[in-house]
Amino acid sequence: VPAPVASPTAAPSAAPTDSASSARAASPSPAASPSASPSAPTPSPTVQSSTPGPADPVVLLAVADRTGDHGVQGPAWVDLTAVELVEVGNALRVTLRFAGNVPAVPPADEVPLLGVDVGDEGYQLFVDGGGPTGEWAAYLDTPDGFVAFPGTFRIAGRAIVLELGFNHLGSPTRAPVRVFVEWSADGLVLNPTSEDRLDGEPHTFDRAP
Repeated sequence: VPAPVASPTAAPSAAPTDSASSARAASPSPAASPSASPSAPTPSPTVQSSTPGPADPVVLLAVADRTGDHGVQGPAWVDLTAVELVEVGNALRVTLRFAGNVPAVPPADEVPLLGVDVGDEGYQLFVDGGGPTGEWAAYLDTPDGFVAFPGTFRIAGRAIVLELGFNHLGSPTRAPVRVFVEWSADGLVLNPTSEDRLDGEPHTFDRAP
């Protein structure tokens, strides 16, 4: 006896799986997530930082000085050759350049003194190479007298570099500048000396308030 044929409506077979539809249901739409497909990544947008960087240095003054005008007795490292004043943010950087390498420690029998007058209100950057410790020392002379230097000071080859905030100088927007370099040494009879001043001084700088 032949087996009865099942009616198509009695036991419907499972609907065939649409693999493409399943894939679309399981994965978000490319429009909704452009990075979902690893085969076609979308680069992330570049985000520019809104944090301002340090202000670019602004040269306020750059003056050359004659070589050999400090006198025949003084060494080359007290022969001033150039002076530069640079505005760095809210600070003033002063660079004094010389004809010879400035010693990290001045000779024990020699006393170099340097001064940079900024403005006419009594502010002077003062460097003493013959202090009680025999090493370089920087000070700030103010209308109220000398104070410890409120900035940085360093020897850099043929240069001496000082940096401090404009607020320590009365926050000038326009100021004349004068520079002197003096030197002396112990002698058997007379003490040899030399002196150098910046050619054509005073020189004036202007800066934005």
